[in-house]
Amino acid sequence: MGEDQERHGPGSHVLSAVRYYTGIHDPNRRPDAHGAMARRLQAYAKQGISVFPMPLRYDHRGRGREKGVDDVRIAIDLTRLG
Repeated sequence: MGEDQERHGPGSHVLSAVRYYTGIHDPNRRPDAHGAMARRLQAYAKQGISVFPMPLRYDHRGRGREKGVDDVRIAIDLTRLG
């Protein structure tokens, strides 16, 4: 029996890690939004959360968009960590 099962009972599930995937604005295009997210990610990292920021891509109107890169990264991590 594993340590988690001994400690928390059979069939238990214990959170062992938190991973945060997000897009982050270009500091030259949106310095305020970039700074706010950078501070949030630093706070998360100090709490032991693994952070994975990806630069946002911008559409023809200048709006930041996540383009599926995070989804691919999550899928790869799930496969690798599973």
